Amino acid sequence: MVDLVSIPFAGRTILELGSGAGLPSLLASTTSEPPHSVLLTDYPDSSITDNLAANVARNLPAATPGCKVAWRGFEWGADVEPLLSVEPHSPRVHCARIR
Repeated sequence: MVDLVSIPFAGRTILELGSGAGLPSLLASTTSEPPHSVLLTDYPDSSITDNLAANVARNLPAATPGCKVAWRGFEWGADVEPLLSVEPHSPRVHCARIR
């Protein structure tokens, strides 16, 4: 169960590391008081990022107006500058493992 009530997203920037399908961030983007933006990231391999890109495209119409949604391939330990150029606001890092 995802409890969106206990996490204050409104107006914040979310950076999700290891997004997989992107469920937590995509769900956060649909709330009535959404984050300013969400940036979903996962290992930059096309078998992963192609699925992530498709999920973002499929769910983007459900995002609350004003919430920017983007995705990027990102390898942990790499230079973060490409992520900051997408979303320069100070992010709140959100890591999730859903089983």
